[in-house]
Parts: sequence; structure tokens; C-alpha cells
Amino acid sequence: VEKPMASRVEDADEMIDLAEKKGLILQVNQSLRFIPLYAEIKKRVAAGAIGKPMHVRCLRAATSSPDVGWSKGATWFVQKKYEGSLVTDIAVHMADLMQWMLNSPAKRVLGITRTREHKVEDNVNALLDFENGATGTVELSWTFPHWDSDLAFYGDKGSVKVVGQTFVVRLKGAKKEKVIPFSKAKKQKISHAVFLDAIKAGGKTENWQIGRKAIALCCAMVESGKSGQAAKPAYRKCKCKSNCKSK
Repeated sequence: VEKPMASRVEDADEMIDLAEKKGLILQVNQSLRFIPLYAEIKKRVAAGAIGKPMHVRCLRAATSSPDVGWSKGATWFVQKKYEGSLVTDIAVHMADLMQWMLNSPAKRVLGITRTREHKVEDNVNALLDFENGATGTVELSWTFPHWDSDLAFYGDKGSVKVVGQTFVVRLKGAKKEKVIPFSKAKKQKISHAVFLDAIKAGGKTENWQIGRKAIALCCAMVESGKSGQAAKPAYRKCKCKSNCKSK
């Protein structure tokens, strides 16, 4: 299925329960995981290229919503009855990307949401507290005066940041930064290939985990925005063995 797998964790769990009951493989296409650029950054962060992760900053701002600026026909994104919003459009990407890159779920979220030009949330800001001690900020909008984006990961030894058609690695104390073109990133398995791998493995992996974790974090952002209090994402416990590849 495409992202978001659902708009609520309850609906996501109903999908998971049904798939498990029928012996089916349920996989969510959290598409950023399958883009070579992000896979390369993930590999470098995991290898300790920037040291122990400390902070991630993500800005994604647009001047319009789906069905206007992109995804023609996707009107559900701006309809409250379908539980669409900026959260299920963009935040679901960032929620997965950050937890994946840091190899750690967020344990607490403080969110601020606004409905400026739509009947659903079209501006979202959140402060994230990850289990591994790192922090994060998310700044999202459908109503900015112009498009803007920023994605950077900071560690105790350096940082990696997406800049134009490159990503830049800056190490603490180094005189020069390392600029790496997107074209240098190695090819990555696409979502369909990973799905086929799960079929070949006999469906023993819980491929729904990444989509479920993203929705849990997104729902916590919305909950916090409504209550004005920090919220705890409602993750679903993984039943896989320690070698589970769906985390």
C-alpha cells in the first residue's frame, strides 16, 4: 500500500491484524527509504561518519496543497471527512525518514498545528525527543510564500546536510567540507523489490512496521497540537526476531 497506510493507528492496526489473520504480507511504500540519496546518508550516519547523532532538522514548505501543486486528483488530502492533512501528506515522510536515519523511535513529541487556508492542518511544527538521546525539529507548511526545504543531521563529530543536488559532510575541526553529488549515491532496491524479498522469505518479516511507526509519530503530532501537551507515539510491538529487517 502507499503511504500513509492509514490516518489513525486504530485503522493501521486493523489492516495489520487482517493481514496476519489471512497470512498476507503487508508493506507500506515509505518511498524516501528507496531513494539512493537518503540511503547513502543513512549508511554514513549508521557508520559513524558524524559521530553520535545529536539533532536532526527538517523543513518542508510549499505554497499549495496536493491537487493544486502536485498529486492531481488527490482531493482527500484537504478533506476533514477523510482525515487528510499536511500530516498525512508530508509529515508521514519525515516521521519515517528521521526515525530510520537515527535508528531510534521518537518517545515524545511536542507539536503545534495550524489551519490557515484549509479545513485541515496545513502548518505543522514539532519538537521530537528520540529514545537514543537525539532531538529533532520538523517545520512543515502548505502556505509559505515560496517553496523551501532543509534537511540536516548533526552529530558530535560533524554534520551531513542536503544542499541542492548534493549532500555536504562537515567534520568538527576540518578545514574543508566534503561535497558529494547525488549521482555518486549507489542504486537502491525499490519498494517492489523489497516486497518480493518478503514473499521469497515466506512472509516472516513485518514489513508494515515502518508505515505503522510513521503513523504513530504523525498521530502524536496531531494529538499534541490539539492538547497543547507533549504526546507519546503509540507504537505497536514487533513480534519479529532480533534480525528483523523491517525496523
